[in-house]
Amino acid sequence: MGKGHNERYSELQDEYLRTRDGKCLSLMYGVCVEIAGNYIRKYARKRRLSLDAGELAHDSAVYVIDQYLRKPRFRVGRISAYIHYGCVKSLFRDKEWDRRKAPYEESLLAAAVTEDPPEEAPEQTWKQGLLFEEA
Repeated sequence: MGKGHNERYSELQDEYLRTRDGKCLSLMYGVCVEIAGNYIRKYARKRRLSLDAGELAHDSAVYVIDQYLRKPRFRVGRISAYIHYGCVKSLFRDKEWDRRKAPYEESLLAAAVTEDPPEEAPEQTWKQGLLFEEA
């Protein structure tokens, strides 16, 4: 019998965290899309809904893979449980809000790239349990 999703993903995750190889990350994405597609098709079938399972599975997988890119020490115990959360996020997100928010985020990113790097933050110290900035 072949390996289950959790076992395959766990091996790929271990390899990716050891090597930071993009190919491993790509294979992890494939496992996530496969699991998410199954969840979404089952959800739609039970409720007699017509959904674009491919797009929603992609969004769910990107949610998971994005965590590895943002958090260097990120690790998933059981991908089937974590991708389920990604599916819920993609199924019930407000697409209209995403469209309105995207231009604003792009303008922030553009401004962040063109600005000079920020000056170093002043030293902060704790005194009697309170945070003070030193001048």
